Amino acid sequence: MVGGASLVEDRPAPSQARGSSLLRSWRPYAGITGITLGCLVFYLYHAFADQARYLTTGYDLGIFDQAIRAYAHFKAPMIPLKGPNYNIFGDHFHPIIAVLAPLYWIWDNVGVLLIAQAVLTAAAVPVVYRFTRRRASEPLSLLIAAAFGFGWPLQALIDF
Repeated sequence: MVGGASLVEDRPAPSQARGSSLLRSWRPYAGITGITLGCLVFYLYHAFADQARYLTTGYDLGIFDQAIRAYAHFKAPMIPLKGPNYNIFGDHFHPIIAVLAPLYWIWDNVGVLLIAQAVLTAAAVPVVYRFTRRRASEPLSLLIAAAFGFGWPLQALIDF
């Protein structure tokens, strides 16, 4: 002892310290993680249930499916659904959808678009939470994020 203080600190065992600190580090994010995952599961269920019942907007979904399929095969995005030799760039310029082309190498299905839509939409929920958290309390921020994620505008987007 030096000056009444112990040289050896009372610390938990390394395995205890890691587990408890990891748990403590995730506690603040448990609420928003749960809301985000809940939104993601709901979006995925809704999109695939509608697809199974032929309730998705087949025309738009077909257009983007054909465009990304063409990108996946390193071809120009010709869309037979819109007409013979119709290049999608004549309608809209959105080369960002080419980013999804490698996913078609893994699973060549329109479900890739439904999953991408659900994941990207659910990814907006934590952004809303972080924005509101700087200006409001934790419970209110979670409520606003949940209202955003399960609100009518995003539900209409997923439904479309």
